[in-house]
Amino acid sequence: MGILQKDRHGTRALKPPIPVPDVWTERIRADQDTDDEAASIAETQLMGRLRSQSVDLATRVDLPWLEQSRLLKEAAASLGGLQRLSEVSSATLRYLRQVAIPMFVECFFLPSDVVVRRQVIPVIKSLSALDPSCVDNVLQANLLAFIAAQDQHRELESFHSADARIASEFYERQSVSQRAQALEVLAGIPQGFPVIRR
Repeated sequence: MGILQKDRHGTRALKPPIPVPDVWTERIRADQDTDDEAASIAETQLMGRLRSQSVDLATRVDLPWLEQSRLLKEAAASLGGLQRLSEVSSATLRYLRQVAIPMFVECFFLPSDVVVRRQVIPVIKSLSALDPSCVDNVLQANLLAFIAAQDQHRELESFHSADARIASEFYERQSVSQRAQALEVLAGIPQGFPVIRR
């Protein structure tokens, strides 16, 4: 049973959707200019699905949380299929590095609800299996931007790269308790603990 609207006794409240920054569509448009050379038919099909899911998540701003959750689960399944391939093409790695990894890592930091953040963890784990160093770098950059958005940690802004493509304007809207919950969830996954420790 999924997360349902609180209109009947015994059901849970509807979760707020993940905010969608404009930078996601900019990344997708920038990647469309490149030509693709897939290593196999299976990779072409999986990448077609992943691109479609990324585009839906980035362009359909009015999606409710249940639809976003479905897209995240489908993206995790597509990435799991890519993991099972013996090799992936350079075009796939380029798409992952330029579009998918930044987008799905930001999906972890953007929501204000812990349940929504936990939904993104399987996607981050799958991305980390495909390109661990890129996921590590993007997690670290977003974590520093996430913490630096607090008034008492403004000095951290000088440590992270001034990448205007991080959706940090959304990070400022979260309370201290929401940030603490995000750090706790991030520390609980193998990909996040080393980033927090650094």
